[in-house]
Amino acid sequence: MTTTRFVFGLLLLIVLVIGLSWLLPDSRPGISQSRTDLPWLVEAPTPDHLRVFDLDLPTATLRDGIAKFGQLEAVSLFGVRDGQYALEAYFGNVSLGPLKARIVAKLDAPQDELEQLAKHALTMKYAKNGDRRFVLDQDTIKVQLSRPMRALSYIPGYAGLDAAFFRKRFGKPEYIQHIDENTEYWLYPKRGISLLLNAKGKEVLEYQPPTSFSVPDGAEKAE
Repeated sequence: MTTTRFVFGLLLLIVLVIGLSWLLPDSRPGISQSRTDLPWLVEAPTPDHLRVFDLDLPTATLRDGIAKFGQLEAVSLFGVRDGQYALEAYFGNVSLGPLKARIVAKLDAPQDELEQLAKHALTMKYAKNGDRRFVLDQDTIKVQLSRPMRALSYIPGYAGLDAAFFRKRFGKPEYIQHIDENTEYWLYPKRGISLLLNAKGKEVLEYQPPTSFSVPDGAEKAE
């Protein structure tokens, strides 16, 4: 009886050790468990390319975005007041490690093709800022999955991250644009990053290749 208990206990111990080995981080040399897709891990290997969230802009497609971020929340076509069109895709409740956010992808498409999409849209509504928003049918949306993503916006699901948090991760901005007493933009043109800081709301991070980056009027060199 004692021998049976000993064997049973030994087998149980082996099972526990094997189970824990699957749960514990791999400590072998060269094996890293650290994430490479956090919002402050940004690389611009060349002026016309940017890598963020393990995606390469502007070559990664909307289909690649779905594989990374999960199911689409919506795809919308906007007609802005200057006569141009913009195509955007929305991902809600994206989790990257412990971080949750909403992500917006700006899609690259010729204006004449977007104009045709507007003509065949299901309906048109006015957005709060006065832009026209065109509702596309599901078949039209499926066709857009092969469109490249030219820029991404990251909207954290939490508010209150202060300037020190971002300065530690991105460093000193090259330009700062003061919007009002609570809001300012931090601009990093060479890295393709812009950061909207709002003392009373959520921050917004925007990413695009450096060659596509445009410093807005009113921005000043950071001291």
